[in-house]
Amino acid sequence: PRPVVNATKNQQCQTRYLRDASYMRIKNLQVGYSIPRTLLQRIGCSNARLYFSVDNLATFTKLATTLDPETVSGGHGGSMRGNAYPLTSTKSFGVSVTF
Repeated sequence: PRPVVNATKNQQCQTRYLRDASYMRIKNLQVGYSIPRTLLQRIGCSNARLYFSVDNLATFTKLATTLDPETVSGGHGGSMRGNAYPLTSTKSFGVSVTF
């Protein structure tokens, strides 16, 4: 195509580079178990809980793995193009005891 000035030619919308940025993200998952009080009374505890927690567990999207769907913005000249640092997954476990 050749560029034409002051005409409606070469101004048609195209979708060649359009991507589906829909996503689902599991941000936090926590699983815990409270130990029954009948077992805890033997050792002098009033409450005890075991837990396991994961932050930023998974992201489901059709975008490339190098793009973060939360940082993708539309329009011309947007400052955020989706190429941010990847989210880190944090895992923790522990025991909460009350005497």
